[in-house]
Amino acid sequence: MNLKPFATSVLLATIGFTLPAQAENLEHLRQLLSTKQCQACDLSGAGLVFAQLNGANLSGANLAATNLSQANLVGANLSNANLSGASLNGANLSNAKLSGANLSGADLRGAFLSGADLAGTQLDSAALQGAIGLSADAGNPDDFYRWAMEAGKQRNYERAIENFNQVLVRKPDHALAHFGRGMARLELGDQAGQFETPSRHRFCLPNREALRTLKRRKN
Repeated sequence: MNLKPFATSVLLATIGFTLPAQAENLEHLRQLLSTKQCQACDLSGAGLVFAQLNGANLSGANLAATNLSQANLVGANLSNANLSGASLNGANLSNAKLSGANLSGADLRGAFLSGADLAGTQLDSAALQGAIGLSADAGNPDDFYRWAMEAGKQRNYERAIENFNQVLVRKPDHALAHFGRGMARLELGDQAGQFETPSRHRFCLPNREALRTLKRRKN
């Protein structure tokens, strides 16, 4: 008796994977879970929360709007995959191949990205707050600045500082980010580090126009 299809079905039921509506997608989902080989598969809209997909080959796969929250994707090949609108919240993508992948609008909050290949990856409107190991050439400084300001409004100054730091990694001369980070540090009682910056990017206090701009953005 071949127990592999049965075991896969039990796994789907036990862990609570959400199955795609199309029969073809269901077959692709079973193929992925049993072999971890699913190049160019259509898995759009599937629920793969906590899925163990380390080393899986999903190159060119359609994973649009797929829920991969908390999934283990260490070393997975996701090159040229469509992950637009996918949830990768808290997923482990360490050393994953994401070159050429479409991650537009994807949720990557708290994802682990150390060593991930993001060459040519589309990250438009992707949520990257709290992503760990994100390379300096990935992400938009304007997005990180916006998230920092939102965190500041919520009095989450630690998170605000994290996002201001991400702005400054990408744009070291961003005066408002320097100032915002300093104010967040001051709110946390760190007067010594209020305007601390690397010597090669010594910070100057913003002029009145910059302060007015910062105030408008806070409001």
